[in-house]
Amino acid sequence: MHIELSDQSAKEIQAAIGTTDPVVVTRLFERIASDKQLVQSFLLPEQTDEELQQSLAMCDRGMQDVADGKTKPAKETLRNIAAKHGLKIGQ
Repeated sequence: MHIELSDQSAKEIQAAIGTTDPVVVTRLFERIASDKQLVQSFLLPEQTDEELQQSLAMCDRGMQDVADGKTKPAKETLRNIAAKHGLKIGQ
């Protein structure tokens, strides 16, 4: 994975971890990059309480739709989308 940082972002990271030592910074990023969930948490902006509540409400509605039989299987839907766009996908 290749991640490019602006000079400002690099300075903020160095200030947050308390060092400008490139070896320490590199090791930290190597460790972070090895954990997919951690990488996602850094790439996604933090949600406000209101945004989090909205996201949870959407999840609840989605789960209710599944329970009510209002959804289609993902594989079927993805195959339909691929066919519509002339794409070949694995079975």
